[in-house]
Amino acid sequence: MHDLLELLGPARAAPTAALSTQVTPRTIGRWLASGKLVRLHPGWVTVPALADDWTVRAFAATGYAGGPLSHMSALAVHGVVDHEVTRLDVTVGGDCRVRTSRWLRVHRSPAHPLW
Repeated sequence: MHDLLELLGPARAAPTAALSTQVTPRTIGRWLASGKLVRLHPGWVTVPALADDWTVRAFAATGYAGGPLSHMSALAVHGVVDHEVTRLDVTVGGDCRVRTSRWLRVHRSPAHPLW
């Protein structure tokens, strides 16, 4: 029996590629099918109880996109905005192929502002 939170690490979200070094891809597929894991972004998972946790989703979003939080999300991290930010914003290079989804807004920049 595996402790899923331990496998996910301290951020409580992980890429499936990293999990597959500890368990088989078939096991990950079974956990997703049974609801023990949920997909946050393509290739990123967490446990259902943490799927709505903003910090877990933010970690997965930046890992998936390969870029930093930006716009309202960056302001929320620093406590500048006082309202709840539900959709995450990340900025990536202009040639990056990650996609915007319901809970993730991908902004493209021709310059790489922070990396």
